[in-house]
Amino acid sequence: MAVEVLPESRRVERARVPPYVSGHTLSGLLPDTKYLIGVVAFVDHEPKQVYNLEAETSASGELESWEEKPQVVDDGSHHFTVRWQLPIVEKAVNKFVVEYRLPNETTWRSTEPTKADEDAHEFSAVLPNMADTSLYTVRVVAIGPQEEVVTRTEEVTVGAAAANACVGPAGIPEDVALEAAEPTALRFTWTKPNCDESVAPIDGYEYLASARITPAGVSYNLTSSVVQESGSTLHFSLLQLAGVEQQPRFQISIDQPRIEQRGSLNLAYWSTSGDTSQLFGYQVDIRRDGDRDWHEQGPLVRSEPSQTHFRQSLGAVPVATYYLRVRAVDNNMATVATSPSTSFSVSCQPPISPENVRLDRVSDDIVRVSWTFPSEDPACQTYFFITGVQNGVPVNHRAPGTERSYDINGPARGDWRVEVRAVNSAGSGPASRQAVFTSAQQSLVSAPRVTARGNDLHVEWRSEGDGRGVFGYRLQFRSESSGWNPYGQVVPYVGDNQDYSQTLTGLQQGHTYSVHIQVLDRNSYVMYVSPEASARSSCTAPSHPPSHLQLQAPDASHVRVHWALPPQSTWGCADIQYEIQVVEPRGIPSVNVAGSQTNHIFQSHPNQQWSVRIRAINSAGHSAWTPTAEARTPPGGELIVGPNVAYRQGNPIITWQARENVEDLVESFILEWKASNERDWRQHRNPIPFSGWQRPYSIDLGELPKGHNYQVRVVVKDMNRGTAFTSPIVQVQTRSTCQPPRRAPSNLQVSPIGPTQIRLTWAPLHESEWNCDRLWYIVKYSTPKNQGFKNLTQGENSVVFESDPYTKWNFEVQAANPAGETQWSRTETAQTQDASPGPVVDLRVQPVGPDRLQVSWRPPINPNGLITQYEVTYQLISKGMCDHQQDVPRTISVTTPNHVITGLHPHSRYSYTL
Repeated sequence: MAVEVLPESRRVERARVPPYVSGHTLSGLLPDTKYLIGVVAFVDHEPKQVYNLEAETSASGELESWEEKPQVVDDGSHHFTVRWQLPIVEKAVNKFVVEYRLPNETTWRSTEPTKADEDAHEFSAVLPNMADTSLYTVRVVAIGPQEEVVTRTEEVTVGAAAANACVGPAGIPEDVALEAAEPTALRFTWTKPNCDESVAPIDGYEYLASARITPAGVSYNLTSSVVQESGSTLHFSLLQLAGVEQQPRFQISIDQPRIEQRGSLNLAYWSTSGDTSQLFGYQVDIRRDGDRDWHEQGPLVRSEPSQTHFRQSLGAVPVATYYLRVRAVDNNMATVATSPSTSFSVSCQPPISPENVRLDRVSDDIVRVSWTFPSEDPACQTYFFITGVQNGVPVNHRAPGTERSYDINGPARGDWRVEVRAVNSAGSGPASRQAVFTSAQQSLVSAPRVTARGNDLHVEWRSEGDGRGVFGYRLQFRSESSGWNPYGQVVPYVGDNQDYSQTLTGLQQGHTYSVHIQVLDRNSYVMYVSPEASARSSCTAPSHPPSHLQLQAPDASHVRVHWALPPQSTWGCADIQYEIQVVEPRGIPSVNVAGSQTNHIFQSHPNQQWSVRIRAINSAGHSAWTPTAEARTPPGGELIVGPNVAYRQGNPIITWQARENVEDLVESFILEWKASNERDWRQHRNPIPFSGWQRPYSIDLGELPKGHNYQVRVVVKDMNRGTAFTSPIVQVQTRSTCQPPRRAPSNLQVSPIGPTQIRLTWAPLHESEWNCDRLWYIVKYSTPKNQGFKNLTQGENSVVFESDPYTKWNFEVQAANPAGETQWSRTETAQTQDASPGPVVDLRVQPVGPDRLQVSWRPPINPNGLITQYEVTYQLISKGMCDHQQDVPRTISVTTPNHVITGLHPHSRYSYTL
């Protein structure tokens, strides 16, 4: 990415390239401008290493002339070759880059660089498959020794738009009709043209109406393209008088969005300009090629006055060609600006490797293979191959792409080893890790019994059968969405038919966990696996209700409830819901909505008063109610237009205008306001006398206390000082400048969850310490092998990291909001538990005398803990000339990676294990 270094701008240009690409050309940059160039390596979607350098573009006008146009040759099957000759320039040219773009794209794509050999004068490059379009633009860029642009060719447009492209006559709307919608309004209707949008998508429609009006004579001269017969009746509305200037409420523009595709992930980027202080946020819309209607994609992106560049993930999008636009909306969710649309295509990607592959014994004759894998579009025709061996016999099965488990019929005893691979129309993905299931011929342990004790699970089991060779027991657990994880230390074997127990702590509330017991020998090999048992950790009632409750009446028939999610750490359970209670009007039942929702709409009658409150609920109980929020829907016969909210230098301005011919009904206006957490309305100063419907009315609310949300309405008084009309309620926010949070998070606690996971928790900041209406946390972590950062934007105050056994972790946490971040908290350090060591390396045995052998080795690559000793077991196999004269195995313990064994028989063979 490239970041501008300018006093008034920090525009960022981003591009993601595959791992096999070692270079990239950034185009569209400003001339004579310094840029900070950053290269970030992503591993498992986390930034691992960053390279930084500075570069400066040349001043404009310094490029040397290259009047040649490249030649594009059609090689057939939508493959094209670009040919050009060496330019005659003063500066040296080291390489060339061919850039191309589609008509509806704003950024150039580029091919791999072509080296400029000294003896060559003609060059060529092959463009990727261009099957998606028949019209595109190409140019060639010459690069110098210092990676500077020396010159570039003129742009060449190849191909032509089809006859049915929307840029031609085929894009003219059809079936245009005009009808009277209301006494003072006309409605235009038309049919979307059936044209090809691949070259230029339809952004919207424009129409022009013009009229010359003479107010003094009240005569109208209408100009129309249609000749009307004598005696025809014309219907029209007076929108604006000549000479009366009306400033638009919003002076905002949105650039054409840019789509960045990272495998199956699609990100939309856009920039804005103008006064965005009145905006509520931005909504991304997409529609599939061939569809007429736009659909909202993802949540609303909140607007920040100091922010001009935005991005949003589009989530999982089915395979197709799409058009995307961005709308700016105000506090009433009305669209005030729309970006030009851009197009992008989602295609099938080679699948990733299935994860959490495991083998579970269902019965004595069935073993179940299960795995996790993200959902894929049915158009990709995904399926799974299951391969491996069962007791030495090959296993090959195919499972549909909709399944995440498969039952294999066969004896559950013995040794099973399988792996799973996903395949779709784009190719075959990598195989998963091998899942191993080993079971003795007889039961060595009973099925575990699991009981919930608060947030902990207590597990009990009993040893069974012949315990010869049993060293201990390992407890493993998993949640609904994870694989098996070992917990704690190995429980030593103390005898047959004995009772054992272990308690799982540090689990998440309200989750179902499955456990089984592995029986281990002295070398930590699995001798037997018990059947599964499961239990659910208990929940507690939510401690916090949702925050920032707002109630709006966008029209006379609906009210909209909006709230902010409580921090996940306050849920008290894995799942949560919200209960919305309607206090007024009475008789409306409460509504429960999903925990992911942040708004709900009720049907209403005109001029109806509403009062609602909300709380969080789960299976264990509920939180306290929020304070009530109030709103009134507008009546059917409005006497005013508005009110509307605008902001001037951060101060809210309320404006409205009276309807026509209401002189006998209106005597004055009263503006009323109240804070969002108050019940009673307050009158703002003195009534405003009615002085005609031609002029607008406005009040500056800049004297209200800063940093709060208010509800505002206009009450119309009649000639008897009675209430003739009450306007809809509008939400007003007096913004105070956000300040960084007051302090860093405290009370950090780090607890290992077995050898392979570690959990970090901290005390969240109270809302009074946010210094803003938004807050998130940043976790900095480091281990001897890697380091990085993790952003937690949903109010979480805990996070779990996957880890290697016996690994030391360092954690720091800071709180952040749009104004900045706090200092880092105190560093907390913890270490995951150790696990069984891996195998030793480079084991060697050599004789050093007639009755002694030297055994040497290197320590394990993965010690998984502090190695305390090594056990060397040796056994006599043949003595002298006598074959098969075996002796009992002997075991010795040593602390160094070498040992000399003495007292052996000369000319004899021994077997060794370590």
